[in-house]
Amino acid sequence: EELPLVCDRILLLQHGTFSQEFHSPVNVDELMSAILSVH
Repeated sequence: EELPLVCDRILLLQHGTFSQEFHSPVNVDELMSAILSVH
């Protein structure tokens, strides 16, 4: 499942609702932790 890229932001969607927003530069470890936490 791909994450939608919006300008310099990556939006992490959970069940179609806005969950978290990461501003670039994105911390990959943070992003992966967030992705894993929603599953």
